[in-house]
Amino acid sequence: MRLEAVTDQNFCEDDYLIANPDVRAAMEKGVFASGRQHFQQHGYREKRHQRAPLIFFVHVPKTAGSTVNSHLIELLPGGSIHSEGWFYDDANMHRLDALSWVSGHIPYSAASTRIPQFTNRRVEYFACVRDPTDRVRSHYNWVIEIFHRSGYDSNLEVVKGMSEQIRNSGYSIPAIQANLLEYRWHFLDIQAIYLAKDREPVAGAFGSFKFVATPDRLTELLYTMTGKKVSLTRRENKSSKHFDPQLFREPEMESFLRRHNALDEQLFEFVRSGNLCNPTETQILPQRISRPWKERARDMALRTKRRLGA
Repeated sequence: MRLEAVTDQNFCEDDYLIANPDVRAAMEKGVFASGRQHFQQHGYREKRHQRAPLIFFVHVPKTAGSTVNSHLIELLPGGSIHSEGWFYDDANMHRLDALSWVSGHIPYSAASTRIPQFTNRRVEYFACVRDPTDRVRSHYNWVIEIFHRSGYDSNLEVVKGMSEQIRNSGYSIPAIQANLLEYRWHFLDIQAIYLAKDREPVAGAFGSFKFVATPDRLTELLYTMTGKKVSLTRRENKSSKHFDPQLFREPEMESFLRRHNALDEQLFEFVRSGNLCNPTETQILPQRISRPWKERARDMALRTKRRLGA
């Protein structure tokens, strides 16, 4: 069990009693009315601890999540990667009470909806985001790459069908654009979908994250998650390049992505400004970010429309 020091600000009744069974026993005997009463009278002097919040890493595909996972495994025991494999099965949700951290391709909207149904445990949410054009390019390349790796047949039929179409359609800009639109649910605005407060992403409505990092802030992200300094080792899912990466930097493609990947463009700029990073608090309260982010997102959307002549 991962523990943390207790203060008046972060005190949690459930986590305090879980970490201090003697206090729970004293309450059952009527010695204390609550764990907070014990903490205020004795616990703060005794430097008692409580169970730490569950660390939840929202692993957005192709945003250095594999690097983060590898360091979490080394730094914190008792975690779970690729948790999307069990997270949607009610019978497995009891694991949340015992795990130190959870990582998976699970959108914030799904995590924040399901977790409270099965545990009262506090949760701290983290994520990484990446330059939107680079992320789409990398993800598009990955769908081709999986065909050349072992285990291809274990993929979902829809993923194999998508990979086949992309491989057979060629790598001209019009062909890539057509595929991105047909499979937009897999490629476009994915970062915004994963970080959105609700299932349908809307500019300005993001979840309560303790820290969202860009690639240059991974060490800071890991320190905030684990309390441990790391020497960063990049362990990405490296793959061969199956087309010229410069295609995604051609003006025609950049204009296309500004139009069809606009929420991710706005999100990335917002994160780079530091407005989704708050290492000193457990969560960023939605009301603290909603108004400035909505105003910023509205301005960005208007600027994008002007650039496109809309």
